[in-house]
Amino acid sequence: KAQSAIRSWLYRRSQDPEVQIGKRLRQRLKIEAELLSTEATHVNNLNIIVSDYLEPMIESHLFKESEIRDIFANVASLQKCNSTLLRDLNLGGCGSAVFDCCIG
Repeated sequence: KAQSAIRSWLYRRSQDPEVQIGKRLRQRLKIEAELLSTEATHVNNLNIIVSDYLEPMIESHLFKESEIRDIFANVASLQKCNSTLLRDLNLGGCGSAVFDCCIG
């Protein structure tokens, strides 16, 4: 009988709007942290591609400009765009309009 009462109380509590909001907020914060971490890793990888591969290839003059464009396509543009996004995510913080745009 006590077990049934506890289960009933736990069920009612789980349906409480305040509890649901808390769960949603924790889930959102976890998603925001993951987005920030993933974007930082992505930007770091793009920076490595540009500094360790693209720039040395350009400076070496061993490759035609068209070959470098074919290999790296829009890496520099992606680096700039994703760096800006990462900066805005860091500046805006959790719950900002930038995160709202990314995860709703």
